[in-house]
Amino acid sequence: AVRKQPWSVVLLDEFEKAHADVHSLFYQVFDQGFLNDGEGRATDFRNTIVVLTANLASEEIRSIWKASPGLSVESLKEQIFPKLTRAIPAALLGRMEVLPFRPLDEHMARTLIERRYHQLSEQARAQGLSLSLPDAAANEMVAALVGSQLGVRDLARLVEHCWIGPVTEAILNGRTGSLELTASRPRSETGSRIVDEATTQ
Repeated sequence: AVRKQPWSVVLLDEFEKAHADVHSLFYQVFDQGFLNDGEGRATDFRNTIVVLTANLASEEIRSIWKASPGLSVESLKEQIFPKLTRAIPAALLGRMEVLPFRPLDEHMARTLIERRYHQLSEQARAQGLSLSLPDAAANEMVAALVGSQLGVRDLARLVEHCWIGPVTEAILNGRTGSLELTASRPRSETGSRIVDEATTQ
C-alpha cells in the first residue's frame, strides 16, 4: 500500500505484541526511510507517517498521574521508559517520539460525553425525536468513564449500551416527542422513558 501511496499514515496497533523480527524491520524505516521486502524491492517511507500504539505501562501511568497530576510529559516518559524497554528495544524507542496518554480526568470525560450526546441528538432530531440527558445520568457516565481501565475506548461501549438501543428502538417504532437518556442499560421493553407529543400538549 505504501509503495503505491507513499503519502500515507500507517497505523500499527499493539506494536509491543509484534515479533522481534518485525521490530527489526523498522530500523530500516527510521534510519534509511526505506523498507526492503523479501524480493529486494525497496518501499519509500520518507513521506509516510508511522504511528505505533502500545498498551504498555498503563497501570504505571495511572499511578504516577494520580500521585503527580501536574507532572510534565517528559518526566512521565522518563519514569515509564524502563517498562517500555521490556517489550520494545531501547534503540528502537530512541528513534521514535514517545507520547504517553494521560488518564482521562473528569473535565475531559464530560467533554467527550457531551460531544457524543450532541451528535446523537442531531441525528435523532432529524427523525423527529428530541433527546435529553439529565445531570444525574451525565454524572454517572462521567464517573464510569473516568474509572474505566480502557479510558476513552470505553465511551463507545457505554453509549452503545445506554443510548443507542433506546434511540434506535424509538425511531424504528415511529415515536416522536422526547426521550430521556439514562446511564444504565435499559431494563424495560422500550428501554427508555418516552413522552409522546400528544402527552406533552
